Amino acid sequence: MKPGWVVGLVMLFVILQIICNVCEMQAPLTSETPSHLQQLLSPDIPSYSNPIGAIASYVSVPFLWLWNFFALFFFDFSFFEGGWVYVKYVIFWPISIGMIYGLISWLRGAS
Repeated sequence: MKPGWVVGLVMLFVILQIICNVCEMQAPLTSETPSHLQQLLSPDIPSYSNPIGAIASYVSVPFLWLWNFFALFFFDFSFFEGGWVYVKYVIFWPISIGMIYGLISWLRGAS
C-alpha cells in the first residue's frame, strides 16, 4: 500500500475517532457508563482483601484495557445502535480494517 494511502486512512481514522469520542464523552452526563477513552486513560483498579483478589485484579485490568483499546479500533460506541449499526459496518469498519492493514503492510515493507 502506498504511503499516501496509509497517511490518508490514518488521518481519517483519527478524525473519526475524535468526533466519536467527543460524542461518547457526552454520554456520561446522562448515564453511568464511562466511555472507552476514559476507561483507557483511567482504568478501574478493583480493591482486594485477599491474594486471590490481587491475582484477579492483576489479570482483569490489562484484559479490560486491551478490550477497550480494540473497541476503539472497531468503533464500538454506544450510540451506534439500531439503524446506525449499519453505518458502523459499512463506513467505519472498512476504514479501521484498511488502516490496520495499511500500517501492517507499511511496517513490513510490502508494497
